[in-house]
Amino acid sequence: LATFLRGTLAGSASSHDFDDRHVWYHEEIDDHTRARICRVLAGFGKPDEGWMSRLSERVAFLDMAGRADLAAAWLLVGRKDRSLAVLPDDTLGQSVPLRSAGRLGSQTYAEANLLGVLLEIDRSHPWIPTLVRRLDESRRDGRWQNTLENAAALSALTHFQAATTEVTDFTGSIQFGLRALAEFDHGRVTTTRVEQHS
Repeated sequence: LATFLRGTLAGSASSHDFDDRHVWYHEEIDDHTRARICRVLAGFGKPDEGWMSRLSERVAFLDMAGRADLAAAWLLVGRKDRSLAVLPDDTLGQSVPLRSAGRLGSQTYAEANLLGVLLEIDRSHPWIPTLVRRLDESRRDGRWQNTLENAAALSALTHFQAATTEVTDFTGSIQFGLRALAEFDHGRVTTTRVEQHS
């Protein structure tokens, strides 16, 4: 997979990298996708710092999600300074269109991606409260627009919550159908058993 991804960065990837002689694959990719691939390769411990440097020189042309991926790649190789450098001041103000074909993405996905990366770089980063508020406000009926947004937003907000030491008051109830089984709050643990009848 790493060989295939490296070939994709250079525009030379094909199904031959998977030793499949029956299928030919080749597709042009954009720099946003290259930034994601750099992040994945860095996560594998096989970073391509040449491409990371090249993309850093073209960061003005990357959208919020692409910049977040590139920042994550630099962080994975231990370069926090370069991570922050690829997140210029205009990043938080970028608008990302909803894309449901090719490279999937949306404003919510991009903001969740950026939040997750910033929590790794610097938990006191000034953009974090804004991103948390935006993600919270972008929900409709308790969820986001699609599976990609739900997964990204929940992951980032869970990461944020886990990093927060502040104690939060909450209450809730457990229901099975229309029947209330138990009430709970921040002060006590509640356990209940649900008996399912055929």
